[in-house]
Amino acid sequence: MVTTGCTLLTADFDRIVALQIDPQDRSVVVGDTIHLAAQAVNAAGEFVADAEIFWAIIDADSGQIGFTLDTATGIVSGVQPGFGRVQARVEEIRSNPITITVVAPAGALSTSSGARTSSQQTRQHDSPARPRRGARKQS
Repeated sequence: MVTTGCTLLTADFDRIVALQIDPQDRSVVVGDTIHLAAQAVNAAGEFVADAEIFWAIIDADSGQIGFTLDTATGIVSGVQPGFGRVQARVEEIRSNPITITVVAPAGALSTSSGARTSSQQTRQHDSPARPRRGARKQS
């Protein structure tokens, strides 16, 4: 006698199975903000509008990060030139990391101390010293 068994399989099409992030890598200027956006996708391939998506900096130990991140809203604020990777998370799903690069504003140069100077100020300080009027030349 042969016996077979069957189990009723049901799919949970409302279950979140992926995160979509657009665009991938981003840049932000020091002093500006950008808003990261991600959408959760369920097993039926539909976007889940009410999914709670959180953001995290995933390489906070590198010392190179030049931004702050609001983990609940995805708002990134450029603080100083640098870079770091962030990741979106919903339930147990994590997105692929994206790189955030913080750049100095146009016309600004970054010094090793992180202070910014305008390129005009830099040119003035880099020019050779001129003798003062009335100063005598030494031979």
